Amino acid sequence: MLENIKITANNINSANNNLNRVRIPEKPEVLSPFDILDPNIVNKALKPEQAALNNQNQGANIAYNPNSVFVKFMQSLELAPTLVENMRKLLLSKQFVNSNIKNNPLMSLFFEEFVKDIDMDNTQMLEFIKFQHNNYTKFSGEIFAFIRNALKANPSDDFKNVVANFLKSYDCFLSAEDTTNAIANVLKQITDNMPQILKESFEAMANKMILNEPESNATKNLGLLKNEIIPYLGKYISKTNDFGIIRDYISVLVHNIVRLEKGLQDNFLDSADILLEYMKFSFNLSEDNVSELKQSIINAFRENSELKNNSLDFMFKMIDSGIKDDKNTVNKTTFENIQESLLTSSNVQVPLIHIFLPVNYSGIFMFSELWISKEIYDENVNDNSKKSSKDAENTDLYKIFLNFDIENVGYFETIILSKNDKISIDISIPNTLKDFSSKIKTDIMNIVKKNNLSVTDIFISECKKQRKFNEVFGTKFIKERGINVIA
Repeated sequence: MLENIKITANNINSANNNLNRVRIPEKPEVLSPFDILDPNIVNKALKPEQAALNNQNQGANIAYNPNSVFVKFMQSLELAPTLVENMRKLLLSKQFVNSNIKNNPLMSLFFEEFVKDIDMDNTQMLEFIKFQHNNYTKFSGEIFAFIRNALKANPSDDFKNVVANFLKSYDCFLSAEDTTNAIANVLKQITDNMPQILKESFEAMANKMILNEPESNATKNLGLLKNEIIPYLGKYISKTNDFGIIRDYISVLVHNIVRLEKGLQDNFLDSADILLEYMKFSFNLSEDNVSELKQSIINAFRENSELKNNSLDFMFKMIDSGIKDDKNTVNKTTFENIQESLLTSSNVQVPLIHIFLPVNYSGIFMFSELWISKEIYDENVNDNSKKSSKDAENTDLYKIFLNFDIENVGYFETIILSKNDKISIDISIPNTLKDFSSKIKTDIMNIVKKNNLSVTDIFISECKKQRKFNEVFGTKFIKERGINVIA
């Protein structure tokens, strides 16, 4: 529908257009009385372990900075559990299932439903993968594709500010229920850590939060939070000088209050109106075009609200019940590791698409992960000008890291480089299959030909070590395409 709308950028800076210019949310101006050097960011003498880390990362052009979120994230990846090793217990270890899962009635119910839903054929597996890819973010659909194209036509700071404001409101509006529940959980944590003499009064205040129909009750909840709870906590901190864990929880509470207010229906509709007015003015859109855009926003919201996948629903319910299973430390640890792996894969620092596939294929259980990147570069090119030309040459080049663990067969890893209809394959196979390398190579060639692709290279070797995605793509790639924040 929206592909028929022609995007033509106006000259928004001309004198004639300034009179009718659309209101734009202004960025607050940060004023500094004079230039002063912040002692907190001055380079300090490195400790031995920091110097060692610098030496490791020198080739990736990463200097150690204790305030860098990226550095902390890269360090955490080394210790983070992998999804495949924990899902292996659920799908491939009958001993784990019989000893842990089936002893918990609720978890056993979710597990049985999960196993039924992952009984898939080729078509169902493809649909499961497409579902994850198409809904990888909330910002999918016609309207967001149109906005991306519009940003390419008019990459001005004003337009980016308008789009950012709309995306924040859209995200917060869709997350009203999750944000409300998060606030309720934080209030419970604050109550638990309050001095005994204050617990009862604060708990009575916190219990006024309305958790049913959070979207329609958001204004009432905000009134309670801003007029009663936050002033109460402010007085508590000022009188007790409690700078412990309660202060940390208050910071999280304030963050969620801001999200709840940003996601109010009136704020969301206001940001959508500003976006549509700006695009109408900047791209010479007709009233019919604007009506189509409005309808596409409604469709995006409706589609997001109706998203459902039974396999994933039962999997997440099983993870949630496992984390709450305090009586079984094995269950609790395993599902906490699965949760951490899933959260790590969707971190803003990871510039990759991550898709996973738990499947019962003809009675054989398998778990697979897929990591996809686009526009990789040549790491051996040091000259920036040459690197730019190399990047342009690799515009349609994809790097894919695929691992899969098959019941009674073993663990496989594959790295695929794909450009247009040509691919290069490097596959690592279990030790038990090393004598069948020639047959595996022939079978892969036949599969590739059936899909109208050609293989430039194919390498088969024994899998001696299970690798993480950051080992395959490299720190340099993640750094250059991720988001680096100084805390």
